[in-house]
Order: sequence, then C-alpha cells, then structure tokens
Amino acid sequence: MTIKNKLFVILIIMICIGAGSLSSAKIFSEITGVWARGTNDYVKYVFEANRATSYFINRTADAINITFKYAIPNKSVKKPLVRSPLVKHISIKNSANSTFVSIPLKYPVKYNANLIKSPWKLTLELERFPDKVFKKNLGSGIEYSKIIRKVNRGYAEVNLLKVDPASVEVFPAIAEKPKKESSFIETFLRLFSFGGEEPEFNFTKKRVSDIAEKYDAPFAINGTFFASSGRPLGILMIDKDLIAAPIYDRTALAITSNGKGYIDNFLDNTYIVLPDEVKIDITTINKVRRENEVILYTPRFGSKTDTDNSGIELTIVGDRIVGIREGNSDIPENGTVVSFSGRFKDIVKKSLSNGRKAKISLTLMPLHNHEGTVPLHIIGGGPRLVKSSIIYVAKKEERFKKDVANSRAARTAVGIDKDGNLLFAVVEGRPRYKTKDPYGLGMTLEELSELLIDYGAVDAMNLDGGGSSTLILEGELKNKPVNGSEVRVSNAILIRPK
Repeated sequence: MTIKNKLFVILIIMICIGAGSLSSAKIFSEITGVWARGTNDYVKYVFEANRATSYFINRTADAINITFKYAIPNKSVKKPLVRSPLVKHISIKNSANSTFVSIPLKYPVKYNANLIKSPWKLTLELERFPDKVFKKNLGSGIEYSKIIRKVNRGYAEVNLLKVDPASVEVFPAIAEKPKKESSFIETFLRLFSFGGEEPEFNFTKKRVSDIAEKYDAPFAINGTFFASSGRPLGILMIDKDLIAAPIYDRTALAITSNGKGYIDNFLDNTYIVLPDEVKIDITTINKVRRENEVILYTPRFGSKTDTDNSGIELTIVGDRIVGIREGNSDIPENGTVVSFSGRFKDIVKKSLSNGRKAKISLTLMPLHNHEGTVPLHIIGGGPRLVKSSIIYVAKKEERFKKDVANSRAARTAVGIDKDGNLLFAVVEGRPRYKTKDPYGLGMTLEELSELLIDYGAVDAMNLDGGGSSTLILEGELKNKPVNGSEVRVSNAILIRPK
C-alpha cells in the first residue's frame, strides 16, 4: 500500500472515530418524571429517568441543588406542588445537555438521597430537625416548656406557657404613675413643647416584673405596642374600662368574665350626639389632641386633659354637660371630657344654644360573632398569626411596617388551642452584644406561626416584641432580654392562680 493510500485509510478511520464520538455525545438520558409529597415535617422528591444518569448534589444553607449530567426532562415533566412549610418551591431548568434542580429551603433540614438503578430513580427525602423540648409542670393549670428549634443559620429558643383558664386568672394591667401635681419640668415642657405634639405625661412605663409584683402575679408577659410616653397603641380594655381604642382594625385577644379567650379583629363606633341632635364621630380616646380632632378623655388618662386653649371641651356626666372650657379641663371620676378642635369648634358652640344634654356612644364590635361572650378585658396586638389552625400572617392587612413584619427578632405571642387553653410564647432574641451567638436568633412571624400550630394553636396573634419581650416565671425573669435587662413597658398580661 502506498503512502498516499495509507494516509487515506487513516483519515477514514479518524472520521469514523470522530463520528462515533459525536454520536455518543448526543445520546442523553431523559428525565421522565418528578414527583413529590409532603407534610409539615417531611418532604419526599422522586426523580425518574429512562436510563442510568449521573448526578451530584450541592447543599447550601438556603437550598439543595441537584445537577443531572447529560440528561434533560421530556415535555411531560412538570414541577410538583408540595404543601409543606419546609420548602418554598422547586426550580427545574436545563441547558443543552444537563438539568439543574433547585429546592430553596424555608427551614434547615436533614436530607437523605437514595438511588434505585432499575428502573432508575433518585429519591430525595427532606426532614426538619426535631425540636428539643424541656417541660415542667408548675401546678395550678400551668405548664412551662423550653423549646429549641433549628432555624436558618442557628437556633431559636422559645419559652412557652400553656395555661388552663379554668385554674388561673388572666388579665391585663397598665403601668401606673403615682398621682401627684405636675413637676416644674413637666409644666415647662408643656408650655415649650416642640415637634408639633405635646408630651403625654399621664401615661408611664414600668418593668413587667414591677407590674406583676404590684398585682401579686407570679407569671407575666409584656402586652400591647406603645408610644414612647407609655400610651398603648391599639385597643386596651381592662375590667370593661376602655383605655385605648383600636387602630387599623388590628387583631386582639378578648378575655371573658369566665376566663375564656378568643382572638378577633375589633372595630369601634364611637360618637357624641350634641344638644341639637348633631352626631360627630370621635377620633379616638385618651391621646394628645391635634387639629381637627375630637378626643374622648376618661379618668384613665389622668386628672386633666392637658390640652391648650385652642379648642372647646365638654365635661359630661351621665348625659348632661356639666362644664365647658377651651382646654385643660378636669376629668371627673364619674364622667368624661370630649375635646373638639379646628372645624368642630363652631359646630359645638352653635349646638350649645339648644341645651345641655349630650350622649356618648362607645361600641366595640368583634369582626366575627362570638355568641354569648362579653369581653371583660381586650388586649390589642397584631398581626394575626394563625387562623383556624392555618398560618395566616396578616401583616399587610393590619398595616405593620418592615421592622415588625419582615425581621427576625425576639417575639411575644399568644394563642388558643382546641381545648381553650391559652398559649403564651416568648421567643429569645440575640442579645445585641453577642453578634455571633448561634442560639437565640429570634423568629420571623411565619416561623412563629408554624411553631404555635405545632404546639396546638388554633388561633394566635403577635404582641409587642424586640426589647419588650419579657417572661416572668414564678416571680423571676426567665428569658434573656435583647438589651441585657428588662426594659420598661406600657402594660403587661398577668397570670395568677385562682
């Protein structure tokens, strides 16, 4: 064979080899199905292929990623839907010769991968890390649990009180200041206040432990949100005495005279009927009056309204107007004061020529019917976390800002189980001076909702959290406050044996 012929044969062989290589590169396995099933604690994925397929799994803190080499899904493959809080969704994408699957995780999980070669199946099992729970029966229908739960990048620690309302008293209490004449500093600040709003001196703040001690309550948690002055933000009613009105129709806990509780949104319809039968809506109760507002002041606010002389105020006892002033009226112990400003002043002045009778209507309405139940106490908070045993975080509907709605923080919450027991949860937050501690990371609202459901809550709501989160257990501070010590709060929910 000549050299020329030899070269030709070699060339033919190389072409054949190359063709064979190209041919093998185009031979892929095919992913024929992706299936899934899930529960609250467990999710199982099954990936099926028509022949052996190489793959590798990459686990990160927030996701499990699988790459199938030389395999693409056929047209019938669809992303499975899983009803489980462990995973958010599944992503399936493919390139020319590979398929990429990503499973973002809502919680840290253990996972186990198993391969069946014929027919080819890859099974991926995800399981939430089990909680560590330490329980203690405290008697008088009270059970305490310390719960440690795995969350992203660490652990959340939760203090949970389960309370039988048949065995204990559960009631709110507000921080009170001694009744005394205004100090020189307070008088000065009233006269020379800046920023468009007068200081509120009739409310105050105290530590939860101090409020609990005053009422001889061995168990207590912090209560509603509050302004810097100590004025409650949201509804607060104690012994049928309304101290603060609802805002944004937010969720609240109602406690009836027999100790039963329910969680609902509360609406108010508050107005005054003047002597000439003109009806004027009352803006809210027990707060600093601003322009074009109508504020109802009760004895809970203090002895005086602390308003300036730019308005007109009616002091009312029963249905009679017993006093008329421009501002800073005395609040009678057996009556109220309604303070009008701006455009309402002329309406009131005109109406007074028709007599001295006036009627105040103050109606609180839960959103749903709770037949045969009359609230003795109402403690506002929000947002709602659980509704009919389902996660129901109403942070947008109740108009909460990002600091409450989206953060991972120390939390306080209350829930009710199917037997009517009250569940009080105080979630530890990472102390501000321990930035690398993997414990006490706090919780998101969604994580807290999930935990409350796991421990029996049928309905639940959030309360004030962060630095305010406090649990007093048998008279002692039980949780580790994020500020290093107890902060002063507006009010607390107290629990004591009957």
